[in-house]
Amino acid sequence: MPSKVALSREYDLLAVAANLEEVAGAFVGGLVCVERRGRPWRIEALIEVTPTSVTTGGGYIYDLATGQPQFETGSFCLRPLTREKLDYLILAEGLRVADKLKPNELKLAERAELMPAARALLDLYTRMRDRERQPVHGSG
Repeated sequence: MPSKVALSREYDLLAVAANLEEVAGAFVGGLVCVERRGRPWRIEALIEVTPTSVTTGGGYIYDLATGQPQFETGSFCLRPLTREKLDYLILAEGLRVADKLKPNELKLAERAELMPAARALLDLYTRMRDRERQPVHGSG
């Protein structure tokens, strides 16, 4: 299982997104996606690539072909860093940091900048909540 030191590494997700095609891949220095329980969890850089395995910056070795770890774990695997996986990580991080933003500490222009995202979140949440409340029409 990855150590606390490995967990402390952070990447600028927006910079990665802007340069994804250049920075992602199975090469030394290339970025990959660590999945935990089948979902994107974090980004790691590769420090070694052999014909059969890759090693991440945390020192963990994964099978090159399958992405399966070569250490004891039931929940981690390595996958290519795709736009879809990166978008998942950006969304998760965005929702995490949104909780730290306090409206009374933002300037008027900063609040205005966040309004489209806030409206979109509320709209999506409302639609999801309403969908859950709708009765399921039986197969009668």
